[in-house]
Amino acid sequence: MASIYLSYRPGDTDAVAGRLHDHLIERFGRDAVSWREPGSLVATDAGLRDAVVVLALIGPRWLRAAGADVSPLAEPEDPVRSELEAAFQRQLPVIPMLTQSAAMPQAPYLPPTLRPLTSLTPLPLRNDPDFRRDLEQLIKTLESYVAPLAITRGVQRLSRQAFALLAAAALLVIALSVTGVFVVARAGFGQVSAPTVATPTATPIIPRTPTLVTVAQDPLSALRDYGGDAPTTWATDVFGQCSFASGGYQVVGSSKPEHSALCGGPKALAAGNERISVTTRLATDNTPQGVYGVYFRAGDSASTTGYAFVITPSGTWKLLDAKTGQALGSGSSSAIHTGSGAVNTLTVDADGALITLYVNTARVGQITDSSYASGQSGFLAEHGLTVVYTSFILQRYE
Repeated sequence: MASIYLSYRPGDTDAVAGRLHDHLIERFGRDAVSWREPGSLVATDAGLRDAVVVLALIGPRWLRAAGADVSPLAEPEDPVRSELEAAFQRQLPVIPMLTQSAAMPQAPYLPPTLRPLTSLTPLPLRNDPDFRRDLEQLIKTLESYVAPLAITRGVQRLSRQAFALLAAAALLVIALSVTGVFVVARAGFGQVSAPTVATPTATPIIPRTPTLVTVAQDPLSALRDYGGDAPTTWATDVFGQCSFASGGYQVVGSSKPEHSALCGGPKALAAGNERISVTTRLATDNTPQGVYGVYFRAGDSASTTGYAFVITPSGTWKLLDAKTGQALGSGSSSAIHTGSGAVNTLTVDADGALITLYVNTARVGQITDSSYASGQSGFLAEHGLTVVYTSFILQRYE
């Protein structure tokens, strides 16, 4: 039976894992939920064998226990590592669940086999009073992979009288079929074989999950040559608006109103259906009107077409049409870290016309627009803001 596999680290999320396990069994049935039994420190393949989706519970001690010098993930035999490696190898959907205010682990702290985890969008699983609300959101996601138990129970609730009626009807059909055979035989049409009744087989329908292929995972600490058409590296200029400085890739916005510093990425990274994730550090906070962020699907490095996902030092966001300057969506979010020195991770998930925007793993907006299908990506800043970009991850949907 298709199952949900629950991965957790003992000593990190034991209580939350047990509570979640019980709720999932209640909603989907015991046979639809599997995990490594509490107390077991040995990874097992049995639970993953029938899994169609994997939940990765991540708490504050998932990456490193208190007082430990080395992460347990450094050991190839670590059960959590083995479980997630198997999930990625089998291309199973993995849903990270952040508990107890934990943050997503960063790629440098993970073995290469687990770094695909950093590109996934996690769901929260907070303590009460938010637990129930987060649980319902998770269950809605899981229902696209596994049918809830209520559907099965609905079939099992047929009464004995209903079964009796069905049986009687089946016998009547068989009797009429046999009579028909005799009538045909006596009418001189020769021998007629008994009809073959095919028994339908239920086949679970699992929705296709688009595959993300990592094209670039750049820490933006030095010039890199991606190959392909020129330019093959991140833009730099003599004016210092686009340069490698301050521990990353630094973009210095012009002090002129509404005049952006645009720093284009390599043409080799042009994409259409994609997920882009960038980490920023706001070095200066000169004006609350300043914006900074990432542009994508641009027709050229000057971003005269395409989209721009930008945030402000005061905690607001916009998705802009770069050609018209029109805001296709906007709002404010407490997920945006504000003020000078603020660090934010911006993620754009552009799959066809559907564009979903995240800041620090929290979804802030979703817009449908088909004006631009593909193009280049890069960074921007304006109104005198200085922003240091410290990572860039580009994945394409296959």
